[in-house]
Amino acid sequence: MVRRLDLEAFSILKLETGFNSIHYFSWLFKRTYGASPQQWRAERCCAAEELTD
Repeated sequence: MVRRLDLEAFSILKLETGFNSIHYFSWLFKRTYGASPQQWRAERCCAAEELTD
C-alpha cells in the first residue's frame, strides 16, 4: 500500500489503515519501522529501481 506512488499519504491512511490522524500514524510508523513513512518509501523505491536496472 505505501509503495503505490499514485496515492498520497493521507489517502492511504484513511482508505487502507483506518487511522484518522496522519500525525499519530506517522509517529507510530516511525516508532515501529525506524523511519518516517516518506523516508521508508524513498528507501524502498530507490532500492527497487536499482534492482530492476
